[in-house]
Amino acid sequence: GGVGILPNGRSITPAGDQVPAGLLPGNMVITPDGKTLIVSNNGHRNHSLTLIDTAQKTVRQTIPAPDGALFYGLAIASDGATFYAAGGGAAKIYEYAIAQDGTAALARTIEATGGYPTGLALSRDGQTLYATHYSIGAVAAYDLAAGAQKVTGTAGKYPFGVALSADGASLYVSNWGQKKAGADATVSILYA
Repeated sequence: GGVGILPNGRSITPAGDQVPAGLLPGNMVITPDGKTLIVSNNGHRNHSLTLIDTAQKTVRQTIPAPDGALFYGLAIASDGATFYAAGGGAAKIYEYAIAQDGTAALARTIEATGGYPTGLALSRDGQTLYATHYSIGAVAAYDLAAGAQKVTGTAGKYPFGVALSADGASLYVSNWGQKKAGADATVSILYA
């Protein structure tokens, strides 16, 4: 009857249509044409990416994490042909090519230097990928043509998400912080 039971035993009646994505969906992006929703599943095990057909409201494809690890970050190119997923503890960023049929395949792996990548954002020209490096309090810029890290800037304690300003000049970084270490949650603003 549309009622679901939460792990704590409480019932919930969600609005709208429900499409199972995977264990602990942590983030999602939609292709520019609106036809595919990409979900990063970051649960205890079996990390994966789920591609959902938005018109049919069905799972088009489930892609296991190449090294068994994903963490929150997703970014999609403005042309909708490529997307990126943060590899978290694997210290990698995965680049996927999206085919005409809406499925995706791993195109390459970019090694992350110093800490594991969390949040991702693409520059307006699509040439630079920014990644928060959660474990070292930094944001790195990756040259996508070279497939390599080009610069790292300092953020706050445990940077998580990153967003590029509308004019492409600034990065906004959410820092989780850690009270016991004397670091409150903050937002860092960096020049892109």
